[in-house]
Amino acid sequence: MKNERKTFLLLLGPVIAVACVGLAIVSEPGSEPFTVGVLGAIGFMVLAPLIQIILLATEKFSGRDGLACAIGLGVTSALLLLPYLMGVFAPA
Repeated sequence: MKNERKTFLLLLGPVIAVACVGLAIVSEPGSEPFTVGVLGAIGFMVLAPLIQIILLATEKFSGRDGLACAIGLGVTSALLLLPYLMGVFAPA
């Protein structure tokens, strides 16, 4: 049961990445939602599981899969939201 839970938590980032791809598909290319969708897909597909794996390898987070998942998704979300809130993706 523990292995299935760990696998499920590692797959949350890629599931959110699929939603970001959907956002990019329904948006017109070059628009702000398109850019955020593409960067979000890359971030959640690669960065969130990478952060989770690194955290789970440390002694402090060993066996604490839920916390590692929350931190991985939170860091990835923060890295994507900060430039968005600063207006970096807004068209000139």
